[in-house]
Amino acid sequence: MAIEGLGATGRDLARQLHEAGAKLVVADVKDEAVRDVVASFAAEAVAPQAIHAQDVEVFAPCALGGVLNDVTVPEIRARAVCGLANNQLAEPRHGEALRERGITYVPDFVVNAGGMMGASTVIYGTPSREASLQRILGLRETILSVLREADAQGRPSSDVADEIARARITGARRERG
Repeated sequence: MAIEGLGATGRDLARQLHEAGAKLVVADVKDEAVRDVVASFAAEAVAPQAIHAQDVEVFAPCALGGVLNDVTVPEIRARAVCGLANNQLAEPRHGEALRERGITYVPDFVVNAGGMMGASTVIYGTPSREASLQRILGLRETILSVLREADAQGRPSSDVADEIARARITGARRERG
């Protein structure tokens, strides 16, 4: 597992993956963050400009947007990209570039819905870690649905997820209006 960006979310992802037994390769522009994660979770550090090209199962961009671009996509060796950074695709066409290379891509806004679900439980419900976790775990089915649909249609998962999101927004507007 390669994690790019070791701020709050990237570091917590590293912690959870370490606790699950994953071997970690990490990078960040802040040396102190890298040293902390290496020491805390037995991770291997690499240069930020090389993290996307590591020979791992999953690449998790958790830093800046636009990391999936004309330079990085051809160099990705992971079988999947699933991270917490916003706007990971430099351009929409990079979703197709990943698909053409056989790399599974879980769109950032689908992954990040978990954070919104957790926050909304606190705001709109009775604050409970268990309730938040149950809602977040429900994302698994949404993610699998997006990936299955993309595979069945031979289309990028980013395009399929965008269409589903637009349809849900349109449906919500109709219900309100």
